[in-house]
Amino acid sequence: MTKQEIMNRVNTHLEYAKKEIGFTDDQFVGIFVYGSTNYGTATEDSDIDTKLIILPTFEDMCLNRQPVSKELHVEDEHCEVKDLRLMREMWMKQNINFVEVLFTDYCIINPKYKELFDKYFVDKREAIAHGNPYKAVSSISGQAMSGVLRLATPKTVYNAWRLYYFLSDYVEGVSYEKCLKQTGKRKEQLMRIKRGSFTPEEASDIAELLLKFKERYEFLLFEESESAAAAFETLNTGVIEIIKASLNEFCPNAPTKSTFMSKLTNAEERAYYAIVNTIGSEGNVTVSKLVDSTNISRPVYNNLFNKLKENNIATVTNMGVKGMYIKITQPELRAEAEEL
Repeated sequence: MTKQEIMNRVNTHLEYAKKEIGFTDDQFVGIFVYGSTNYGTATEDSDIDTKLIILPTFEDMCLNRQPVSKELHVEDEHCEVKDLRLMREMWMKQNINFVEVLFTDYCIINPKYKELFDKYFVDKREAIAHGNPYKAVSSISGQAMSGVLRLATPKTVYNAWRLYYFLSDYVEGVSYEKCLKQTGKRKEQLMRIKRGSFTPEEASDIAELLLKFKERYEFLLFEESESAAAAFETLNTGVIEIIKASLNEFCPNAPTKSTFMSKLTNAEERAYYAIVNTIGSEGNVTVSKLVDSTNISRPVYNNLFNKLKENNIATVTNMGVKGMYIKITQPELRAEAEEL
């Protein structure tokens, strides 16, 4: 399956979840692939399964409603929907099926939260993934054994060997990203087993190896590093900052329209209105095109972007080749922009 085909499935999951659960665009944080696609062991028959992160609404927070946690079935595939607060708990518990979404190449992240998500989660993912090795080893080894000890099928034997190789690398301090993707003879063995070819010895051997591994590390106390402790603190801050950003329209901490405009130079004010005349209250702009059409210099636009962010007037996110994503959040300016 090509990357485009995979992303088409991811988008299908997202649209299906919107209809089933009814969350708004501001509640959507991101949707991420998990499973064999991330491990490089997907076959032509592999499903695309996803984790979808959403945010509580202002009313949810005020009324202390239970965080959303649902598993949706999109045809024969799974889309697990989690409140960001619950995702934080899964990351803290070192659950591999949740931690791995921080490493996937297949995801859709809400532009409104991308900068915060990258800063607090993606950029710190290795530290987060190694934050509590004891919990990681305990949960992953238990997951590996639970299937193969009950019934030796291609799926359970494949999964047991995959997780054993993962754990073997993990306890040696190998990067999480490399632990997820096996190469060479290991990958060849995994693909063979996954396609249904394994010996009775491979099933019994992996069960024995896992039992010995669990015995060896079950009571081993891992010392939490300062960087891991800092990463977990960053996790907490990231959850707070993203929820705060989502509630900004309800709890704005921004100056009035007149106060903000007084902080702009004449050129910056013209640049501001050039932007809102192009996108209204929300959308993507390309600075080079704005410079060409308005004869206002790039530094002026860059200064304006900084002032918009510093004064909590708008969400401003660099989307690379897609330009700058801007969403006006200050109520007066947002209403004005929507009328333009």
